Formats: sequence, structure tokens, C-alpha cells
Amino acid sequence: NIHVLLLQETPVRKDNNKPYAHPSYIGFSKEDPETTTKTVTYVRKDWASQIEPIKKENDCIEIQIHIRRQALSLINYHNRQMKNGKMSLQKYRNLFPKSKHSTLVLGDSNLHSRLWDSDFLNELDDLVRETDYEKAAQVMLKQASKRDYELLNRPNKYTRIAKTGYQNPAVIDLGWANSRMRQQIRKFHTTDKFEKSDHLPI
Repeated sequence: NIHVLLLQETPVRKDNNKPYAHPSYIGFSKEDPETTTKTVTYVRKDWASQIEPIKKENDCIEIQIHIRRQALSLINYHNRQMKNGKMSLQKYRNLFPKSKHSTLVLGDSNLHSRLWDSDFLNELDDLVRETDYEKAAQVMLKQASKRDYELLNRPNKYTRIAKTGYQNPAVIDLGWANSRMRQQIRKFHTTDKFEKSDHLPI
């Protein structure tokens, strides 16, 4: 019953450095022999009449799906922290495209803000880190609002659980929708029926 899967930090096959294939799904990712994990979007083969890849980068995959004469754009992203300490997406301009179609943006933001993750920030005993988190989150919020995207997450409804004693639950997996998409969403929630990751499926 799952039509689309948006995955981040997906392990790749050791023999060809490509994501694992599934007979019922088409996978979209960037061809890059240097990466050991990928951002991958899987779409069920018998669901859409047409699937068009728009953008394939290591940390951002955009596809357009045509279903019953309607186009749907899906953007799957992973805002990973790089070796220099910076985030891989940073300015987020390409994350929120102007679109006449229903568009959903979903992924691992690795960002904290009091707008969606105040419980996590309340546990921080470091005002410098909190300020840095908030500054980065405000950049994403600004770009989203410019293009009329709204956040779908409920405040403090965590999406990453604490696997160790020194971690705190957090809201870092964020979903955004433009005005056309918001009209079609009935529910947006996590499930705890998956125990192989510290991130909860949305």
C-alpha cells in the first residue's frame, strides 16, 4: 500500500555503489561513486502514468509524478553536516521551487527551532549553540515563506528518538507543502512501528 518512499542516508550496494533495487519500485538517486549513503526516492511502478526526474543531487532528489492527469512534485532532501561543520544545503533556495503543481518537500533537516523543537532547545545548556541552530532554521523558514510553503510538523512532535542516554528526542525531519498540496493532505504524522532507525517514519 506504500506508493512512494523518501529515504535519506540509504546504504548502497558494495559491488556497484548503487541503492538496493526492489522489483515493485523505481528508484531515483544521483550516480556518485564516492558516496556510501544516498538520498533515494522510490516510486511504485504501477502507481503513476509518468514519472519524470527533475533534479538529482547527492542531498536533494526532485521528481514529478503524473497521476490521473494531475502532476505532483516530490522533493526528498538530506541536510547533512559536512566535515567543515557547515550544512550541505545551507541557503535552501532550490529546496522550495516555484511550482504550479502540488509540491511536497520532505526530509532530514538536521535543524532545530523553537517553532518546532522548543523541548529540545530547552534541554540545551549552551546559548551559543541554540543561537546557531535558530539562525540556520530561520534561513530555511525565510526561503519557504517566500515560495508559499508551510510547515506540516506539529511542534515538539519528535521525529528522532533518543537511542542513547546522552541524546534527547528531537524534531528534525520536516515536511513542507505549497498551497496546492496543503489542500490534499489529510494527515501528517509519525509512526513508532519501525525500530531499525533513530528516525521515525512520517
